[in-house]
Amino acid sequence: GAPSFAQSGATVSMWYKHHACTDPFDSCGVFLLVAYEQDSLDTCWSLWLEKTKFWFDNPKATDGNPTNQYPAFGIPERFNLNTDTAWRHIAMVFNEQTDEVELYMDGTFVVKEIWGSPVSSTASCTSANPRISFGRQAPGYTYGAEVEVYDLRMYVHGLQGPLGPEEIRTIAGAPTPDIDAGSKCLENTAREFEEQEWQDAYGHDCSWYATTAREFPAACNFPEASAKCPISCASRQECWRDAASANAYYSWSGIRRIEPGLQSTSGSLCLDDMHNKDDLVRECQEWIADGVPEAVLSSEWYQSFKAEGGTEDRRGRRLDLRDCEALALAVEEDCMLNSTAIRAFTREAEDNNGDFTIAFWMRPLGEAAINEHTGTFIPHLQFLSSLSPPTHNLGLGLWANPNGEARFFSACDERKFDNIELKSASNDGWTFFAVTRKHKRGDNDGEGATLTNIGKQWEGSPWQSKQCLFNTEAFFTALEVNYPVLMSPIMMVASHLPVSSLQRTYQELVDEMQFKSGAASALGGETDGIAVQKRTFAAPMILVAPPMMFQTRAEPAESCPSTFGNTIIKIQHKQMLQTQCAFPFSCDNNVTSSPDMLLACAGDAVKDTPQFGLPASDFRDQGSATRGYADFLASVTDPVFLFRDGRLYETKEFIDTLTQVAQVLLVFWNPEASITTVLTVRADFASTSSAKVDVSVDHYELLEGSALDTYVIVQILVLVNVAIMLIDIGNNLKNAVLRVVAERRAKAEEAASLKSEREARMHPQSPMSQTAQMITAKLGPTAILGVLRDVCKSVGELLRDLVDFTIALLVIVYVAERLPAKMASADTTEDTVGGLGQIDWASTELKREDKVAIFFETMSDLLDTIREESNINAFCNLVLVFSLLRLIKCTSMHPRLALLEGTVRKAWDDLWHAAILILLLMLCFAGIGAWRFGAYREDFRDLEAACQRLFMMTFGDFPPDWNESRDLQLYTVLYFMIVFLLVQNFLLAVIVEAYMGVRKDNEDLETEQEFTLDIISSVTAHWKAFRNGWPTPYKLGSELMQWEARYSVRFVDLWQTGWFKDRESVVKFVQHYRDYEFLTPLSFDEYGPETKDEREKMTHELEVRLGKAMGIKIQTLKQFAEEQLSIAKRRRDDKHNGTNDTPKRTSSLDAAMEQGANGLKVTASQFGNRTQSPDSGAGVAPRAGPGEITLAVSDVPETAAVEDGTTQRGEGNVREDGSETSSRGSVYGGSLAADLAFAHPSMEPYL
Repeated sequence: GAPSFAQSGATVSMWYKHHACTDPFDSCGVFLLVAYEQDSLDTCWSLWLEKTKFWFDNPKATDGNPTNQYPAFGIPERFNLNTDTAWRHIAMVFNEQTDEVELYMDGTFVVKEIWGSPVSSTASCTSANPRISFGRQAPGYTYGAEVEVYDLRMYVHGLQGPLGPEEIRTIAGAPTPDIDAGSKCLENTAREFEEQEWQDAYGHDCSWYATTAREFPAACNFPEASAKCPISCASRQECWRDAASANAYYSWSGIRRIEPGLQSTSGSLCLDDMHNKDDLVRECQEWIADGVPEAVLSSEWYQSFKAEGGTEDRRGRRLDLRDCEALALAVEEDCMLNSTAIRAFTREAEDNNGDFTIAFWMRPLGEAAINEHTGTFIPHLQFLSSLSPPTHNLGLGLWANPNGEARFFSACDERKFDNIELKSASNDGWTFFAVTRKHKRGDNDGEGATLTNIGKQWEGSPWQSKQCLFNTEAFFTALEVNYPVLMSPIMMVASHLPVSSLQRTYQELVDEMQFKSGAASALGGETDGIAVQKRTFAAPMILVAPPMMFQTRAEPAESCPSTFGNTIIKIQHKQMLQTQCAFPFSCDNNVTSSPDMLLACAGDAVKDTPQFGLPASDFRDQGSATRGYADFLASVTDPVFLFRDGRLYETKEFIDTLTQVAQVLLVFWNPEASITTVLTVRADFASTSSAKVDVSVDHYELLEGSALDTYVIVQILVLVNVAIMLIDIGNNLKNAVLRVVAERRAKAEEAASLKSEREARMHPQSPMSQTAQMITAKLGPTAILGVLRDVCKSVGELLRDLVDFTIALLVIVYVAERLPAKMASADTTEDTVGGLGQIDWASTELKREDKVAIFFETMSDLLDTIREESNINAFCNLVLVFSLLRLIKCTSMHPRLALLEGTVRKAWDDLWHAAILILLLMLCFAGIGAWRFGAYREDFRDLEAACQRLFMMTFGDFPPDWNESRDLQLYTVLYFMIVFLLVQNFLLAVIVEAYMGVRKDNEDLETEQEFTLDIISSVTAHWKAFRNGWPTPYKLGSELMQWEARYSVRFVDLWQTGWFKDRESVVKFVQHYRDYEFLTPLSFDEYGPETKDEREKMTHELEVRLGKAMGIKIQTLKQFAEEQLSIAKRRRDDKHNGTNDTPKRTSSLDAAMEQGANGLKVTASQFGNRTQSPDSGAGVAPRAGPGEITLAVSDVPETAAVEDGTTQRGEGNVREDGSETSSRGSVYGGSLAADLAFAHPSMEPYL
C-alpha cells in the first residue's frame, strides 16, 4: 500500500547516481515515487527528480492553485545531478508542520524552501488498495532519464516530527555493502582526491590529461591516468559540504615585473600603500641612531639572513635591512601592496586560529634569476611584518634543502622556525607556489604543506605550536624579492585549503598562464610624459549584410555505380535494423523500409524539394544560375536546433553526405578606400577523392570625384598615344607602298628602255613611239596587284606594323569597355551595396525567404559586375603582355640592347625543340606522380597539381618529405637527374652559346657604340639636320643604296643628289660625319684598298714575293677590271649575235644587261661595295681575301647609254669627260679610270 503522511510529512532517503544527459533542452527528469489508486490509476502524489530541481506533484491540493499542486525546488548549480560521476546520498525532508522542504546531500544540508501547500487528507490515496511504484508505468508514458538508485527509503514522520540533520548524517554514513567505496564521493581532504606527480609511458603528466580531456574526454579512460589524476580526469567526485568558503584576497592586480639590480643588486622592496620610501628611510635612520640592539643578532630575521657557512644558513641574495641607503635604493614604487586586502586577510586568519594559505605564480627573468649556488631558479621572497627592526612570519629561499624551502617564524619563540621543502621549479616558465598551514585544534594535530605546481611536500606531527604574528594588524607590510621575476598577484586565504583545492586551482590556470608574458619593463617611477608613436591602423570594414550560406544538394541515387557498393549499403542497413532499431528501441518506418535513408550514393541535383525547412532558390554562381538552399550562417552555426514548419532540425545536419557544394558569402564595404569586398568560402564535396575548400576575395572599387577625373585624363592620354601609334603605322605602310612603287617603276622603266633599245636596233622607231611603249609598260593592268604583292613580301616590317596595329586596337577596345564601367561605378555600388544595406533584416513582416531572395539577387548582380571587371582586367593583362613582347622586340634597335632578342633569335630552333622535350618529360613525370602519389599527397592530387609541383622542383624546391617512401625517393631522384641536372643544363648551354654568338656579332660590328652615346649622337644629328637643312635619313639612305659600286662619298656626290639646300649644308654634313672612325674613306694602292690589319698586310706581301719567285705576275686593280670588262663585252656580243664569229657594235649598257641575264656574280673583297662604270657595266673585284661579299651584276644604277657616249641618269646628263650638263643627278665618269678616281682620289696614280 501507499503510506499516508497527511499533516505529518515524510523523508525520502536514497543513494542516487544520475547518468550524464547531453541534451541541453532535456530536463533529464525521472519519476522516483508515484502513489496512485489501484482501481482508477489516478495519481495521488508523485516525486519527480531532474538535474536542476525536484518536484512534489500534489494534484489533489484543495486550494486550486496550480503552483501549489506542482511545486518545484531548485538544486544548486555546482551540484546539478547531471554532473555526478559517483554515488551520492540524497535526502528530501517534507515537513508538514513548518510547510518547508529541506534538501540534504552526502549527509549535509544544502537548501531549504517553502513547500507552498500542505498535504491534505485527500492527497493520500483513499481506496482500499492504494499502490506506490518506483518509477512510473502508464499508457503512452515515454519520459524518464537513465538513473541508478540504491537503498530507497521513505520515513513517515510521527509524533517526534521530521528527521533532524544528525539522523540524516547517520543514515548517509551507514554502510553500503552493495556500493564500492571507490564509487562514492570523497572529502576534499582525502589523499585519494589529490593529484600525483606521475607521467605515463609517453611522458604525459596530469596537466596534459587535464588539457586534453576538455576536448577529448576519452583520454581519461586510461585506468592509470584516472587513478593518478582524479582532478584532471574528474574520476572522483567531491562530497558536498556546507562549510562557508573563505574569502580570497589579492596583493595587487595584474602581473608585476620585479627586477632587482636596476638600483639595488641584492633585492627589491614592494611596500604597502600605507608606507613610502621617505618614511621608511627616516624610521631606519632613527632605529640605527638609537643603536642596533644585540637582540637583532639573535632574532629570527638575522637567523634567516646570516650566511656564515652553517648548514642552516642561507645561500642566495638578501637585503641587509640595517643599511638605510641600500634600503632606499631597493624600493620599487610600482609594485605597491594593497594594505586593505592584507589587513582583512590578517583579521580573518587570527579569527580562524591562525590558519592561512598563500599562493602565487612566479616566472624567472633570464640568467640573472638563476641562483648562483645551485644553477637553478629558486623563489627568494620574504613577507616582512616590519623593517626597522626587521621581522617576518614567512620566507621562501635557499637554506638547507637543495630545492629551497618555506620557513615559518613565530613571535612566540624568536629562535624557533618550522620549514617545509619545496619541489624544483622551472628555469624559464611559470611555476605555481602555494604555502598552507593549519594549527592544532583540540585533538586534531596541526599540519602544513607546500605546493610547487602539483608537487606536494607535507609536514604533520611536529606542527603543534601556534604561530604568533609579529604584527597582528598586517601579516606583512613589505615584500622582499631578491631575484628578477614576473610575479602574479599573491592570493591570501584565511584558512587551510586542502591540497586538492590548490591543485584544482593550478589545473584551471596553467594553460592560461603559459601565454602571459608580463610587462616588458618595470615602470621605474612616474614621468612627466610618455612618447607614443602613432600607429597606422587598418582601414575600417563594414559587414554590409549577415553572412549567408548556400548549398547545392543531390537526390539519393537508386543504386551506386558498383554492385559491391549496393551490397555494402544493404549490409549496413541490416545491421542498423538489428541493433539501433531493435527492441526496446524503434525507428521510423521510412528508415526501416528504405536503405537509402541510412546511406546512399549521390544522384541528380535536387530541384524543388524543400530541405532543412528551406525552399529551393536560385543563385547566379560563376555566371550560371544554380539551384540550391540558402540560409543565414548564424542559423546554422550558433544554435544546436532550429524549429521550422512545425519540425525540429539539428543544425549539424545542414551539411551531410548529399551536399555537393557549400558556400559562405560575406560582403564588406570599406568607406575609406571605397572598395566593396566579397569573401567567399567554397567547399566542394562532390569530388570522389577529397573535399576541396577554396577561399576567394573579390574587390570592386568605386571611382568618383578627383580619382575619377584623374582616371579619365589617363585614359584620354592613352587614346592620344594610340592615335600617334596609328599615324605611325599608316606612315610606315605608306612609305612601304611608295618604296615598292618606286622600285617597280624603276625596274619597269629599265626594262622598257632595254626593250626599246633592242627593238630600235632591229626596227628603228620614232622617239614618240618609244615613249608610248614605256608608258604602257608602267601602267599595265597588273601594276596595282604587283605593288601589293611586293609590299607583302616585306614580311618583317609588315608583321611589326600588324602587331602594333593589334595592340592599338586592343587598347581602344579596353578603354571603350573600362571607361564607361568606371564612370558608372558609383551608381553600381549604390545599387548593390546600398540595396543590401537597406534590407530590413529585423523585420517580422518581411519573410525570411524574401530577405534571402533579395540578398542573392543583389549578390548575383554584384558578382556579375565583379566578374565583368575581372574579365576586362584579364583582357588588359593580355594587352600588357603583347606590349611587353613588342618592347622586347624594340630592343633590337640597338646592338647592345638586343642581347635578349638576339639570343632568342639565334637559339630559337634549339629552344623550340628543347621546349618539346621538356613538355614531354614534364607530362610523363606528372602522369606518374598523379597516379602513384595523388591518393595521399595534396601536391600530386591531379595532373595540374603535379605539373605545378614539378615546375617548382625544376628550380630546386623539392618536397621536404621526399624520402618518406621508396617510390617517392626513386621518383624524385629520377626527376633530379633527368630534368634538373641534364635537361636544364642543356637549356642553359643553348642559351649561353647563342649569347656568345650575339656578343661576337657586336664585337665585329664597326658602327656599334655605347647606347647612351648613340642616343646623344642621334639627337645631335637630328638637331643639326633641322638647323642646316640636311635631307632625312630615309631620303639620303635611299639615294645611297643605289650607289652600289661606290667605295666612298665625296662632297660633289652629296651636292649633286639635290637633297641639300646649299653647299655649306653639305660641308657641315661631311664635317659632322667624318669624325666617326668607321666612316673614314678607304685608301688604295695598285692592288686595291689598303688595310690596317697587320696580318692581312703580311699575307699580301707574302703573295707578291711568292708570285715573283714563281714567275707569276699579280694583277693590278686596273688589269683585273679591264679583263673583266673584256670578258663581259665578249659574252654580251656572243649573246646578241648568237655566235662568236660575227662581231657587232654594242654599248656598254648592253654588255651589262647581257651579264645580268647570264647571272654573272663578281666577288668583292675588303670593299663594302663594288665600283661600276657606264662603260664597263661590271663590278671590279679587288684582291681576294676574307670577308667576301657576292654582288649580282644585274644590280646596276639607273643609267642609259646612247650612241654619242653620253651617260644619262635621272634628269642630269654628264659627258665622258666628266662635264656636268644638269644641276640634278649624280656625276659618273665616262671611263673606268675616271669613275674610280671619282670614287677616291688615292686611286688616280694607279689609273
